Amino acid sequence: MGQIEELEKIQRRATKSLRECRNLSYSERLKYLKLLTLRFRRCRDDMIETFKLLTQRYDNRNGLLLLQISLNDRTRGNDMKLIKSHVRYYMRRHFFTCRIVNLWNSLPATVVHTSSVNNLKNKLDAYWSNQEMMYNYQAEISGTGSRSVII
Repeated sequence: MGQIEELEKIQRRATKSLRECRNLSYSERLKYLKLLTLRFRRCRDDMIETFKLLTQRYDNRNGLLLLQISLNDRTRGNDMKLIKSHVRYYMRRHFFTCRIVNLWNSLPATVVHTSSVNNLKNKLDAYWSNQEMMYNYQAEISGTGSRSVII
């Protein structure tokens, strides 16, 4: 079992200990307490870190070498799309530089081209406001595939 699944299990147990939430399902408890799933928060934080790396908010420039921006002008969506590298081993798919590419490339230009990190957070929250993954830890973020429709 992965680290996120273990933390979700702990969060499930903790929310169940509240008297007014005992008879609710885990998703309903999260909605009632206005808590987001750990998977959703990880995706959100990954997008914030990607933005910081691409806009050179850090002094260290080594992170930018790991993320390559596509120079293809004919792509849809934002013009800061990342190149997806081939992954040889299954374990590598879960590394930061591999797991963020589809998610980052699915974001529209209005979210990606912001002036500050706080603007990105606000626009990202507004863009993902109707995601099922916010309160359902088993769901995936919709609209990240190559031919998917954003709901």
